[in-house]
Amino acid sequence: MKTGLVLAMLIFAVAEVRPQEKPVYNGVIQGRVTHPGGKAGVPETQVVLEGPIPASGGGVALRESTPFPEETISVTGARTGVGAAAAQRGVTDTTARDDIDDAGAMPVTVTLTDTDGRFSFRKLAPGNYTVRVQREGYFGTLPRGVSGLEAPLTLKAEVTIIPGYTPADISFDLVEGGVISGHLRDPNGRLLTNYTISAYQTAYKDGRGILKSIKSAQTDDRGEYRLFWLPPGSYLVAVDPRRPGPLPSPSDAYARTFYPGLIDARLVPPVIVTDGGEVSAIDILVRAEATATISGRVLAAPESSSESLSPASSQLTLVPRDVNALLASGDSGNLNVKVNRLGRFEIRNVLPGSYDLIASAAEGAARGFWGRTRVDVGTVNLDDVTIEVRPGVELRARLRIDGKEMTRTTEPAPAPGVSDVAAPASPPAPDIQLSLQPAGAAMPGADRAANANVTVDPSGMFVFPSVPEGRYRFLAADLPPNAY
Repeated sequence: MKTGLVLAMLIFAVAEVRPQEKPVYNGVIQGRVTHPGGKAGVPETQVVLEGPIPASGGGVALRESTPFPEETISVTGARTGVGAAAAQRGVTDTTARDDIDDAGAMPVTVTLTDTDGRFSFRKLAPGNYTVRVQREGYFGTLPRGVSGLEAPLTLKAEVTIIPGYTPADISFDLVEGGVISGHLRDPNGRLLTNYTISAYQTAYKDGRGILKSIKSAQTDDRGEYRLFWLPPGSYLVAVDPRRPGPLPSPSDAYARTFYPGLIDARLVPPVIVTDGGEVSAIDILVRAEATATISGRVLAAPESSSESLSPASSQLTLVPRDVNALLASGDSGNLNVKVNRLGRFEIRNVLPGSYDLIASAAEGAARGFWGRTRVDVGTVNLDDVTIEVRPGVELRARLRIDGKEMTRTTEPAPAPGVSDVAAPASPPAPDIQLSLQPAGAAMPGADRAANANVTVDPSGMFVFPSVPEGRYRFLAADLPPNAY
């Protein structure tokens, strides 16, 4: 009797600790990665599934695929039944999703598309998911007028799974990067090694056309270059000039030369790259036309003479006067030229053209001086060029709202050289910001200098203490509601 009682109690105890069965989930997210037009699939594409986050209701909602340029996919800190290192092709079973790390990171599953570009995630729990696709050398499609620099490297879609609804089906379009290749030769036809070749596209900055470098490559020992993984589009291909060294060299006169052998980017025929296409024999014959020298002196204007102003601190900049000229985005015009203690300088290897030669100098760390002069460069040297630098002027501005001017208190008469202007906006307040933006070509650092140490006086007048010479426009920010 006692033995039977003990056995019954043990059986009862085992029945009580029987584990509960895990729920079975049947959610599916599937799709295909294709070239534009949906005909040819893109195999070997990495597909990352993140989730689930508990759904708030609704059905199976598929939102539009959204490009995220230069987005990085990371699976660090999450473990799933597949695992980041065990990426499969096509179909991925996500049943084992209960081994998430202690930090509570979102589950992440990785797969690769099959030979037809298809992928599928099955046995998914209800909730919100994010799907990301990426393949090296491929890009998302671009709207018309958007440069290759902004080509998305990763595409994303967000999906909500609710039990009982049909599988979510997603389609992604990826284009394959193309190739431009060719050779570089000097003016005598000899191959050039270790020179930088860049593929440029045109863009705009501050209302002025510029050239943006999308991809660069070096010429090899045979003078050959190869620009690969270029987003499909139109490119201007050029050799980038080197900075002259301490010793004169014939290569110092090499100009930025565009295929097929032009200096003015506005005259260059574009090289067209198609989806996965290769354009070869884009050979460049560099031109050695940067032969002129400009020399002269930086002086302090009579009204700005100061013992602490050192001409040797001057920075020289050469800016084309043609506002339609296309400059490379990395070309600020700053010259690697030393100005000696007497203010003398020499600028070598200048291309023919009309320029503004700009000098900026500092009086200690508190005050800046600027000056400019026009120089017209031909095939002969320019000597005895003089640039006078002077401090910026004080500029005062008052804000108005609906034409109503703020009441002024007693103000002193403007000093000589002081400009007093008004800009339409709203009454000054602690959170309102007023700044100056250069309109057109400006001296280097003029925007920073013009907006340094701005104050608001008791009358509500904005005071810009030292504005360099030039044309500007006002920008008002943090205005009251309905003010613009």
